[in-house]
Formats: sequence, C-alpha cells, structure tokens
Amino acid sequence: MQNRLIFTKPFDQCRVADQLVMFAAAVGGDRKIRRHQVFVSFHAIKLLSERGNNMFNFLKGSNRLNQAEASQLLKSDPSILVIDVRTPEEFREGKIAKSINVPLDQLETLILKKVPDKNKKLFVICYSGSRSAAAMRILKHLGYTDIHDIGGIASWSYGITR
Repeated sequence: MQNRLIFTKPFDQCRVADQLVMFAAAVGGDRKIRRHQVFVSFHAIKLLSERGNNMFNFLKGSNRLNQAEASQLLKSDPSILVIDVRTPEEFREGKIAKSINVPLDQLETLILKKVPDKNKKLFVICYSGSRSAAAMRILKHLGYTDIHDIGGIASWSYGITR
C-alpha cells in the first residue's frame, strides 16, 4: 500500500508549499501517470514559471535580486555594500564599483573584520552565481540579516570597474 497525501482544497487554493508537495508527489509517484498527476504537474510548472525568482528564493531560503533591481538599489542607496566572493585574481579583472573582495574560502574568517555590523545591507556576487549562493548560506549562518544574492558578474551589464 502506498502512502498518499490528501489535500482538502483545490490545487490553486493551496499554499505554495503544499502545491510544491503535490508537484513532487505527481512527478515522483508510481510509474503509472494518472490524469490528475498530469493536471497537478502542469499547474505546478505554470506556478513556478509565473512566480519566477520569488518561488526559487522560497525554496533556497535566500533573497535573490535580479541584477536590474540590484543596480537601481545600488544607485539609490549608497550604504549598500557589495561583497564579491571571487578570488583576488578574478576581482582584479573587473568589479562592481564600491565592492569589496572577500574570497569565499576566507569568508568566515574575514567577514566579521570587514563588516562587523550584521544588520548592514549586503549584496553578494561572484562570477556565475554558484559561489554567491554558498556565501549566502555562510552569511546567514553567521547571523547576517540583510543579505541579497545578486548572482554573477559574468551577466552584470550595469558597469564594471577595473
């Protein structure tokens, strides 16, 4: 006998977390695909595409900003600090103005010296977005509260200084 999840509300009236559980159940269920599973899968995919980054932020437990938003916020709020977690060599090749380099492999030991205020608004960037996601987890673990992942500098089109 299989374990089955029973939801009392229609799919579109369920919380996002429940919709994701339904999606996982529909995709990872038994080998026979039932009509309601296809329906649930279709709507879960539609939900993911409509909610975009916000949905994936919920899943990752992080704050991901698209780069256009990040650029506007950097222009309007000079107190924001950009933490670039690439290597020093990569950082010298090009950086966002007003960013500081704290390589990912040294983040835990250096960040408290460079940014003692754990409530300061921080944007985290790397080359492609992978290291910035890892840095977000570290910063969150260290108690930083206002941190935002802005992805990778490879796709940054809002000005780079050398």
